Amino acid sequence: VGACVDVKGALVGAATAIAARKIDVKEPSKCVARTTPSGSVEIEGAVEQLPAGGLIGDWRVAGTIVRVNA
Repeated sequence: VGACVDVKGALVGAATAIAARKIDVKEPSKCVARTTPSGSVEIEGAVEQLPAGGLIGDWRVAGTIVRVNA
C-alpha cells in the first residue's frame, strides 16, 4: 500500500473495475493518476488497498478497483 503502480488491462463489469494484464511499480515521484477510457485501460497511481490474504484479489489503485489473479 502506498506504492505507485502502472496497471494495464481491460474494463470488467459495468466499467467499475479493471482486469489487470500487467502491473509495474513506478518511482513515487512520478506517480500521477491517469486513465485511458476505452476497452483497453491503463491507470497509474498509488496503491490504496490490497486484499487481506495476499496479492490475489481486488486492489484499489487511485480510486479504481483492479482485479488481480495468478
